[in-house]
Amino acid sequence: MKKVAFICVHNSCRSQIAEALGKKLAGDVFESYSTCVQFCFTP
Repeated sequence: MKKVAFICVHNSCRSQIAEALGKKLAGDVFESYSTCVQFCFTP
């Protein structure tokens, strides 16, 4: 089974919602995972 990662920046809620929808609507097609990445930029 294929795996799909939903990745967001600065707001983990969006990726968690996408993961839940992926599991609910296409759980038989792929495995859903979520993560949040926050980048730090220093000038």
